[in-house]
Amino acid sequence: MFLWHLIFAIVIALLLSAIFGLGFRRTGAWPGIFIFFLIILLFSWAGGVWLAPFGPAIAGAYWLPFLFVGILIALFLAAAVPPDRTRRRTIEAPEQQVAESETVLGVFFWFLIVLLIIAITVYYI
Repeated sequence: MFLWHLIFAIVIALLLSAIFGLGFRRTGAWPGIFIFFLIILLFSWAGGVWLAPFGPAIAGAYWLPFLFVGILIALFLAAAVPPDRTRRRTIEAPEQQVAESETVLGVFFWFLIVLLIIAITVYYI
C-alpha cells in the first residue's frame, strides 16, 4: 500500500504542478514550482491516506482521494495570490516589514511540512 500511495501522490503532484505552474503560471505565494510541488505532494499523500477510500482501486489502493485533495489544495494555493496587474499607485513596504513577512512565511512553511510528514507517518505506524 505504501508504495502505491507514494506513486499516486507523486503522479498527481507532478500533473498538478505542471498544470498550475507551467500552464497557468500560478503557484500561489510560493517562490518556485518545486515548493508548490512539495506542498501538493505532501497534502495529497496525507489527505489521500486519511480520507475514506472511494472510487476505483488500483492494486487495492484507491487513487481518487489523492486526486481530490491535490486539486483542492492546488486551487487554494493558486488562488492565494492576486493576478499580476500593474497598479497605478504602488506603496512600498519598509524593508523590515518585508523581512518579517518572509520570516513568518518561512516558519509557516516548515511548520506545515513537519505537520504533514507527521500525519503521513502516523497513518503508516
